[in-house]
Amino acid sequence: MLAHFGQRSTELYEQDLTIAREIGDKSGEAHASWNLGGAYEKLGELDKALSLMQVYVDFLRAIGRPDAEKRAAHVNEL
Repeated sequence: MLAHFGQRSTELYEQDLTIAREIGDKSGEAHASWNLGGAYEKLGELDKALSLMQVYVDFLRAIGRPDAEKRAAHVNEL
């Protein structure tokens, strides 16, 4: 059941990421990357998770968000 849920969530987040990229929505792309990375993290696919989640961290740093380092710490723990 969890595997099915994980697969379905990754499909939806991948669609979200594709749409954000197609329309040039950098914020949406960053959020979708974090969410997709989180789904991969839950599935134990850490290589995929790390690269996607780093996109979000980089975005937060670029816009000067103070919570960027909190998210970066999570990525570093993986």
